[in-house]
Amino acid sequence: MKRNMISIIFTLMMLSNCVDPPEYNDGLLENIPAIVNETDFFSLALKGEKITSEESWDLSMIPDSNAILHTTLRVDYTGKASDSSFINLMTESDTVLMAFLVSSSGSVIFDDTLAQWTKYPQKVTFNANAFSGSLDYQIIKK
Repeated sequence: MKRNMISIIFTLMMLSNCVDPPEYNDGLLENIPAIVNETDFFSLALKGEKITSEESWDLSMIPDSNAILHTTLRVDYTGKASDSSFINLMTESDTVLMAFLVSSSGSVIFDDTLAQWTKYPQKVTFNANAFSGSLDYQIIKK
């Protein structure tokens, strides 16, 4: 009987000390990029807190000269103006096709006809330097 009581008390103590994981209202884990990489869509979403990182993703999309790329970037920046980060759209040979400086809040939207491009985008890089805030970057092939 005494042994059962000790087991019950021990179990109750263990259960009362368990902590639930934090609940994120936007579905993103802090400092871990969420990537969707499809044949006609690329998305990078990040909720960062002083993140410093260099990431690169090869694009799954295969653009052709008839395609239009619809590119959007939305940033809600909470860091310092001196903390600059970059998102680059690059060719296979690491030539920068589009570069976005991320150092303040805002949004940009581009529609580009690929018929005028001599090389197509093959990867996206993100170079974060103490980035704090949230960003959403999308490329849609139309």
